[in-house]
Amino acid sequence: FSCKMAVRGLMRPSLCARAAIGRDSTVALRAGAFPVALTRGAKVAVSSLRKGTMLSGAEVDGGNRKHIMRIVETTHVKPGKGVAYIQARLRNLDTNGTHICRYRSSETIEVLDLDDEKAYQFLYEAEGVANLMCMESFEEIELSEAVLGDKMRWLQEGMEVRVRQYRGRPISVAIPARAEYEVADTVMASAKLSNDNNKSATLVNGVVTKVPHFVKVGDRLQINTDDGTYAGKAEN
Repeated sequence: FSCKMAVRGLMRPSLCARAAIGRDSTVALRAGAFPVALTRGAKVAVSSLRKGTMLSGAEVDGGNRKHIMRIVETTHVKPGKGVAYIQARLRNLDTNGTHICRYRSSETIEVLDLDDEKAYQFLYEAEGVANLMCMESFEEIELSEAVLGDKMRWLQEGMEVRVRQYRGRPISVAIPARAEYEVADTVMASAKLSNDNNKSATLVNGVVTKVPHFVKVGDRLQINTDDGTYAGKAEN
């Protein structure tokens, strides 16, 4: 909804006037009105929006209608006074800027209709850009950190990922829910550690996670890629 329709107490109209793509800002979503250049998708209840949902930049007041926004996080908020609302953090895939949006739970909004996903293989990363190859056509594509987000750090050579495109542009990537990573650094087990359940360990990709005290450098672990938690030792 526009600033004029914003729930009283949630947002000042002046915030919308200052909204700008490419830097962190707080804005309100504008319902409907996708630009002709973008394919209209399904209209869904705001309460059903989830992490990874794609919207047109036209859905953000002051946004560029040619840009694509991805929902990074949603939170249901029920204030002590006033109307309950949903707050979403969106990332602009063209500028890597983020926006905090608030809208009413009763609203509906259009999401982008993406192509069917295809299997790709991760080849390598260079200067913050991931290079992947389609396992069907052998075509190579490049994905920026804006598209991959936190998934970039979990990519490994040869890893199979699922890519979805919008009008020929790759904008959505799904990686394996669990993968193997080697321990690059951790403290040695000791009598003190033996009384604790976990200790910190640094994986080869630089991620620090909690692991059982018996884990040592060089061990290969199963890691949940959605939150980086330990899932067990890899099978030999």
